[in-house]
Amino acid sequence: RTGNGCYIQTIANGRIVSTEETETGHFIEKKPTAFLYIPTFRKMPEPELGKEYTAPELQAFRLLSDPLDNNTAPLVPFTTAYLPSEAWGEAIGEDLRFTYAMLSSLLSLEEESPLSFLKEQSDITSYETEKLNKASLASCHMEDENGTDLSFSFLNDSVFTSDIEITKGGRAFVPTLLSPTVFRAVDPKSVNGYFTTTRPFQLFGEEVRSLTVRFEDGKLIDYLSDPESMALFALYLSQDPKAGALTELSLAEESNPAASLELSAILEWDRMRTTSVCLGGPRAKSLTDSSKANDCLVSLFLPIGSDELSVTACDQNGEEITVLSDGILVEDD
Repeated sequence: RTGNGCYIQTIANGRIVSTEETETGHFIEKKPTAFLYIPTFRKMPEPELGKEYTAPELQAFRLLSDPLDNNTAPLVPFTTAYLPSEAWGEAIGEDLRFTYAMLSSLLSLEEESPLSFLKEQSDITSYETEKLNKASLASCHMEDENGTDLSFSFLNDSVFTSDIEITKGGRAFVPTLLSPTVFRAVDPKSVNGYFTTTRPFQLFGEEVRSLTVRFEDGKLIDYLSDPESMALFALYLSQDPKAGALTELSLAEESNPAASLELSAILEWDRMRTTSVCLGGPRAKSLTDSSKANDCLVSLFLPIGSDELSVTACDQNGEEITVLSDGILVEDD
């Protein structure tokens, strides 16, 4: 459909072991116009309590944070496409048929025109991002009946942004799996209150059903879960002295395509399901100056959204604005 030829490269142990041109009816351009990475879904290794992990080992658990000085603008569009497999089905506790159904929903394949639908959703996300930035928000309060009452300020040197990429050549790129989240870095020293996760999440490859975390003047002072999950969270906190800092807010409506997922076992997708907060290192993309951000080896995204969640914010003049109500972004009157 792109009018481009394509070839398939097989990578093993970090090396290209074969390259094969596919029969598409189009010539292959000298310079690539898009990359599609199709990885094998791998189950994570067993966690070892008390261990201080290396960066490559943390990456295997998808806990390694992004470099704060990373230039995220891609030269060419790039996306990762997981193929359904028995290992993936086992990881989410469902059979393979459910995995296909999940992909169909996430990729909007049931829409009459999936590409047009994704473009429409990306335009909405871009509009919401621009609207939030125009509001010049300085602080935020989040509350629901599920165990969340959290207040913080946004990091001064940050803006709202999304996972939609603009290449260095100015070309807009919408991932195959739409990322409907809008996120911004938080001042970790300003955080007060508590939150309770509302969906299962993975930590060191193990499923955690619920976690409550409490903060006081930016410091994580207490957390509560079942014994096994508390041990895993303690293992996470031990990987870096700044691992417990709350550093980012990610807003997602409860009506987005991924909201119905209890767990996908792909951490990059799981954080798209609902509104979440990040502990540890924030993503570099929302930072206009990374020097004041929390420089941390690890990061952990925790889902706290629900159809009862409300998010209110104050602008630089102290005027209160409702950002999210009942899990839905609020439009201007």
